[in-house]
Amino acid sequence: VVRTLYKASKDRNIDIRTMADAQKLIVKDGKVVGVQFKQGKKPAQIVHAKAVVIASGGFSANQAMVAKIDPKLKGFATTNQPGATGDGIIMGEKIGAATVDMKQIQTHPTVVPGNGEMITEAVRGNGAILVNHEGKRFYNEGAMGGGAAPICFQPRRMVYTIYDTPTLEETMEEGIRTRGGIEGEYLKRWRQDFQEELDSHNGVSLFVADTLEELAELAGIEKEAFLQEVAHYNEMCKNGVDEDFGKNARNLKPIVQGPFYAIFGKMATDGAFGGVLVNPKCEVYRADKQGVIPGFYAAGDNASGVQANAGKPGDYRMKAFTDYQWAVDGG
Repeated sequence: VVRTLYKASKDRNIDIRTMADAQKLIVKDGKVVGVQFKQGKKPAQIVHAKAVVIASGGFSANQAMVAKIDPKLKGFATTNQPGATGDGIIMGEKIGAATVDMKQIQTHPTVVPGNGEMITEAVRGNGAILVNHEGKRFYNEGAMGGGAAPICFQPRRMVYTIYDTPTLEETMEEGIRTRGGIEGEYLKRWRQDFQEELDSHNGVSLFVADTLEELAELAGIEKEAFLQEVAHYNEMCKNGVDEDFGKNARNLKPIVQGPFYAIFGKMATDGAFGGVLVNPKCEVYRADKQGVIPGFYAAGDNASGVQANAGKPGDYRMKAFTDYQWAVDGG
């Protein structure tokens, strides 16, 4: 999609500016007619246009903005791209655009430090379990995307992803088979990354032990509660039903064969959806919501009103709609 759009832009002599910070929207007689931007040390410049589209992504990389909307997320890291600072939303608000749905902040655990593939596959629900510092599961691991907010209420806001060896190897190999592009290539080095973490002796991010008892001691998880929780989980796996949190039966894989792994994680933001309110034509509404701002459009995570999320597990049609929107607008 990007290559096609880029070629079409060049064929039409469309000027593409990179590393340019948009500063404000230019408004004349109530209509958006351009953008002021700055590139490096050059003086600010203005581009005049018949219409302006903001597709600058959400705001999860703007910690001040995140904390203002949801104070309990203050100080958390983000795994989103660093440009997701809400610039488009902020510029829209300054010219009187309506904003809504700003509390849709997607959260999830992220490994400390780096090496995100250690936990990425686990939070997709592929067999591992997540426990808190007290050794207890607290959520359906298969729904750890936008619903990871319960991590905020766990002791010390800490989580551990627990794998046994067969499930870890199966999970990573499946990821390599099914993921394309750079993510698939990145997963291929998981064994190397694991070893690097162990060799670093940081005693924080990754723990490996031959027994569950030793694993709990190394990671600082409350041992007796943890052992009881794993035994209970293994019994539910045997029966094929997660009576506690409703995890999909195909991902109920017992934790029985060592070495066992515990991957430490803490809260992070991944996406922050919602922003300026748009109609089905992606025109931006005025703050009074009684009409639109002429010449002003928005798409992607910095817009709200047209996002489509899966209504239920397995609704891939709706998911494809949303993912394609991300691919087109970069948001």
